[in-house]
Amino acid sequence: MIQLTSFDNGTKYYNSFCQGIDSIPLDIPEYSIKIKIEGNHIPVVKDNSFQKFSECLYLYLDWNEIETLEILAFKGLNSLQKLFLYRNKLTHLPVGLFEDLSSLTKLSVFGNQIKTFDIGLFSGLSSLTSLYAYDNEMDILEAGVFNDLSSLTLLYINDNQLDNLAIGLFDSLSALKELYVYRNNIVSLSAGTFQDLSGLEILSMFGNKIEFLEPGVFSGASSLKGIWMYNNEIVNLTKGTFDGLSQLEELYINDNKVRNLDLEVFEGLTSLKKLDLDDCEIQSLQKDIFKDLGSLEYLDLNNNHLQDLEEGCFHGLYSLDRLYLYNNGIKILGQSLFDQDLSKLTILGLQENPLETIQPQAFIGLSSLDVLGIYVTDIQTLYQGMFQSLSSLTNLILRDNYQLTTLEIGCFAGLSSLKKLYMYSCNIQTLPSGIFQDLSQLETLSIYDNRIQTLSNGMFTGLHSLTGLWIYDNEIESIGPQTFSGLYRILILHI
Repeated sequence: MIQLTSFDNGTKYYNSFCQGIDSIPLDIPEYSIKIKIEGNHIPVVKDNSFQKFSECLYLYLDWNEIETLEILAFKGLNSLQKLFLYRNKLTHLPVGLFEDLSSLTKLSVFGNQIKTFDIGLFSGLSSLTSLYAYDNEMDILEAGVFNDLSSLTLLYINDNQLDNLAIGLFDSLSALKELYVYRNNIVSLSAGTFQDLSGLEILSMFGNKIEFLEPGVFSGASSLKGIWMYNNEIVNLTKGTFDGLSQLEELYINDNKVRNLDLEVFEGLTSLKKLDLDDCEIQSLQKDIFKDLGSLEYLDLNNNHLQDLEEGCFHGLYSLDRLYLYNNGIKILGQSLFDQDLSKLTILGLQENPLETIQPQAFIGLSSLDVLGIYVTDIQTLYQGMFQSLSSLTNLILRDNYQLTTLEIGCFAGLSSLKKLYMYSCNIQTLPSGIFQDLSQLETLSIYDNRIQTLSNGMFTGLHSLTGLWIYDNEIESIGPQTFSGLYRILILHI
């Protein structure tokens, strides 16, 4: 069945749609600019099947169970711009198949069973800008196979079975901007692998089996802006690994086995804005480890084995906005750990650590901090002046600290901007009178599920802006007559 859609633009053209066939029809109008032959059973596309379609721009041959394309199958398609061969049963593409397709800009062969590309296959495709070859069965690609693709900007070879990238594989691809090689079986990357990719901006190689990145591995790819290397098996990051990447903005190394960071491993990454090291095995951070990352805005160190944070380990992070350190083994926050270099930090996550001690002035440099999470820790006491320097803080999350029993008078001093305080599911027994007197902007106070026995007069003094108070599920036996005096804006009171 052939369906035609025609339109007049000075010359008569057709869009042709073919279904319910087992071979390429002979009666498709020769002036068709778009031919769609989809969802059929066509085992073989024979030589000269499209010879008369010199005006055709778009050819769709997807989902046709095609097993064989004869060498001259596309002969005569001199104007073709886009060719779709995805989701067929192709295992091999013969050299010479694309020689007439000098105008082709997009080629989709994903979702087949192709084992490799032969050298010379892409001869004639000087205009090709996008090649989609993912989800095949390729286990090897020889150096030089892409040499004819001088205009290529986008290459997808992900979801194959490649176990290495040969030196010279990407020679002549100086126009390439995006390279996707994720979910293969690659074990290592050698120096020089990307040496001719001077225009490359995005490299995605997550989900491989990479154990080691040789120093200089990214040499030549000086335009890189994003590298996705997560979910591999990388153990160490050594000095020189990221040499020459002064334009890099995003680096994802999360979900690896990284234990050690060489002191100068991030040297030269002056444009880096996002660094994800989540779910690795990092045990310590040396002083000045991030000193070259003055543009970094986001740093994720969650789910590591961090125990020792050396004083000065965050030196140089002048632009950092978000720092995540949860689910590590941190027990102590040392004095001046978060110093003046972190003056732009707005979010700090310290939850799910066995944190026992926060030394005085640990937060001294965090003048812009907006959200602080210290929950599911082993902290027992909130000391006087602990948060003194956090004048911009609006959200303080202290919930689920099961060993937290004591709040010293003045522990919330300095929190003049705080709007939300969460201290539910702790082990607090007593709220001293005036404990909240410094929190004039507080709107939400959640202290349910503790062991508080008495609500005394003056307990909530200073909370002029409070609109919601949750204090249920405690052990309250008595409430003073003036306990809630001064709470003029309260809308929710849950006892």
